[in-house]
Amino acid sequence: MSLLEDTARRDDKVRVKIAPHQGERGIVADVKNERLHVILESGEAIVVGAREVTNYSLAARRAWKVMPSRAVGRPKSLSNPKKPLVYVSIQKCGRHWESPSNVA
Repeated sequence: MSLLEDTARRDDKVRVKIAPHQGERGIVADVKNERLHVILESGEAIVVGAREVTNYSLAARRAWKVMPSRAVGRPKSLSNPKKPLVYVSIQKCGRHWESPSNVA
């Protein structure tokens, strides 16, 4: 990964890890000298280090970069699935679909 993809960016969504704002969420307004200027949901502006927040947007960028080529958890081949495929057919038949007052 390049350095650009491995750092916080403006408009990244983050959660603060340190007191007194621990657990609060916000958006990165600016990045200067490895310090993040974050606007919290409350409207308060704070300055924190990159390691003092959980950066959800950075995590999503990393996941997108290494995304597997197939859906995880699905069999590689449909000719030999790990679980059998099941088909369900529902048909209308007789009294079962009539109102209870008509059923004897």
